[in-house]
Amino acid sequence: MKPNKKIIILAFFSMLGIGSIIYFIAIPSVSEIQLISQQISDERRDLEIKYQRGQLLKEIKKNINAIMENSELIEGVFLTSGQELEFITELENLGKKYGIEPEFLLREGEISDSEGIKTIPLSLTVKGNYNDILEYLRALEVKNEYIIIKNLRITRSGSGDVTANIVTNTYSK
Repeated sequence: MKPNKKIIILAFFSMLGIGSIIYFIAIPSVSEIQLISQQISDERRDLEIKYQRGQLLKEIKKNINAIMENSELIEGVFLTSGQELEFITELENLGKKYGIEPEFLLREGEISDSEGIKTIPLSLTVKGNYNDILEYLRALEVKNEYIIIKNLRITRSGSGDVTANIVTNTYSK
């Protein structure tokens, strides 16, 4: 065989071997690498979402703990169901402390219950010295139970005393 023919045959088989290596090894490897790269990218996205959820969960737990620490304070603003008469007695005694006698009117038709919290509308009429009534209102304001004053009307009588009509809401559980 001629040396030129040997070189051509050798070159042909070399090219055939290189082509086979590329076709059977390199191309599938590149495809596999691209697939793995896509899986890594997807996993990275999933891990980022899980990390953000974890951070949000930590924040939620922190907020829940803060709320739980204040739950006793929150529970203290409600009257205990069935203790309404005692509450009104406390308001009467508070009035006596300031030299006034409150008159109460429970607006029963307006009592409402929403999600286990009962709204108790109460109207008070107090008569007495203006400063004593102001002190009574301040005492109502600092009570543990919420007493929401919805309306306050103060009128002066001919004798110099003052009458205050107070429309309130309080809440019980």
